[in-house]
Amino acid sequence: MADENLEGKTNAELTEIYNQHVAVPIKKFRDRATALERTKEALNLKTEEGSEEVAKTKTAKKAKKPVGEGKKRGRPVGPRTPFDLPASDEISTHREGTKRATLIEMLKEGATIEEVMKKIDWDRRTAFEGIRLLHKSLGYGLKENTAGVIKLVGRP
Repeated sequence: MADENLEGKTNAELTEIYNQHVAVPIKKFRDRATALERTKEALNLKTEEGSEEVAKTKTAKKAKKPVGEGKKRGRPVGPRTPFDLPASDEISTHREGTKRATLIEMLKEGATIEEVMKKIDWDRRTAFEGIRLLHKSLGYGLKENTAGVIKLVGRP
């Protein structure tokens, strides 16, 4: 089909012609210039290769880029390297001198919520949530006896 014939076609007709020559059909083009450009490209692929099947696979290959061959977005693309993680006894879940460190030290020995409230100057809800955070988020094991003493039973 000559390029002059494409100029007179509507966008819908260009989309139909394009979809006949590619492996991955589209619904519509972004604009007229793109429609003309891509339709001419699809037709040229067909005539250059001499086979409709080759033209379809070439267009399909353009649509699916291999992983790592995209736009550069500030991150290097390549094989990932494993992290050098420290030994488990080197990992600290708190900084010394913080309220969390104080709470952990108190619970290692065993403490009630009232003791935690007085020592750290928290209200009851904050003390409860601080202890819950140790268990849920950081993975410490907790055990409470009948007297209300809470004790850490495991390290994350």
